[in-house]
Amino acid sequence: MPAPLNPRLEMVALDAFPVREPVSKRAYTCLRLRTRSGAVGYGECSRLSPVDLAVLRGAIQGKEASSFESIRRGLTASSAGLAGLDMAMLDLVGKFTNAPVYQVLGGPTRNQARALARLEGETDNGVVLAVAQARAAGHRAFLIPVPATHSPNHSATLVNATRQRLDRVRSAAGEGSDFVLDAAGKLTPGDASSLAAALERAKEIASRVREKAVEGAKAADEAVHEHPYQAIGIALGVGVILGYLVARRCSRNCDQS
Repeated sequence: MPAPLNPRLEMVALDAFPVREPVSKRAYTCLRLRTRSGAVGYGECSRLSPVDLAVLRGAIQGKEASSFESIRRGLTASSAGLAGLDMAMLDLVGKFTNAPVYQVLGGPTRNQARALARLEGETDNGVVLAVAQARAAGHRAFLIPVPATHSPNHSATLVNATRQRLDRVRSAAGEGSDFVLDAAGKLTPGDASSLAAALERAKEIASRVREKAVEGAKAADEAVHEHPYQAIGIALGVGVILGYLVARRCSRNCDQS
């Protein structure tokens, strides 16, 4: 015979509230999950269909808020709906244990986290202006909108436009900034795959250059200790050659992609 459910964790009702922001026009759904004792947990996700909501409502009956994995395995609801339900269940578990959710999930992984600034802008100039304003307000991490192209499945156009935008954003944001690309779910699978692959290749190139630079620095350090004056004489020339080779390599890889 199964053990009785804890009324403070037993889920009995799930309500959904469609929301649309007045300025950005972004639409999403707020979820309110209630237990038999009256405790409430909240989550949010993108627009939830009536079918997905009905599936989630049926799945929570007779289950505790701590049993998301067992619920998830048997569901066919959208990933967005599952994410919203998971958020609301974690909220309930945190209230039940009187602990913040990050502790429920195992504790902190870092002592600080950057606030991510969502940037709005239809053009590169508009995005750059938004970056400068967010940077002045203290932000160092930015959500960058992917450039809109009028040619779906024309990956080369998308990749080039995105690289150009990222180059301008990096210059405006300065050192020590982080970026996340936001396509707002508007890319075709082919365009999304091509863009991810192109950016990943660029990251790998930068990583290899960085590794070679570290190896070279170690070797140079040993050589400088043995021949300090000779090292001073060739330093400028090596720097120019290295910069030229890196630029050519990056240019060649970009052209191939």
